[in-house]
Formats: sequence, C-alpha cells, structure tokens
Amino acid sequence: MTGKEENLSDIKNKALLRSEFVIRYPGYISQLEAVVKPGHLPAIKKLRALDPHDTVRPEHYFNSEAEAVGVVFRMFLRQISK
Repeated sequence: MTGKEENLSDIKNKALLRSEFVIRYPGYISQLEAVVKPGHLPAIKKLRALDPHDTVRPEHYFNSEAEAVGVVFRMFLRQISK
C-alpha cells in the first residue's frame, strides 16, 4: 500500500457514513433539545418527525461527526427562522 492509499484509508475510517448519521440522528436532536429555549421545542418536534434518510443523499458521507452535527444544527436554525 502506498502512502497515498494509507491516507485515503485513514480519512475513510474517520468519516461518518450516511448510515451512521441515520442511526445517530435522534441523539443529535436530543442534544439540541437539552440546550434550546422551551419556545424552540416545536422546531425540535418537527426535526424529530423528519426521516433522517431523507435529509442526506445515499452516497453522502461526512468528514467528521462535527460536520454531521452541524447539518442538524443548520436544519434547526432553518426551522426557527421560518
């Protein structure tokens, strides 16, 4: 294996696949719910109602878990700005 192949392997191991995002999505919502104002709970309820399979394309992956959490946070911000 060349150095380049090893680096790509390391990146893939650290990446968060769509399937992992779908599994962790409820936890991300719970984390948000624990820190938002009670007035924003309707937005949390809407996010819980979304199917996480529909939020990202099947071939999508995240470079890190922080990026996945950021996607959920942006979804939340869109909900409260409506």
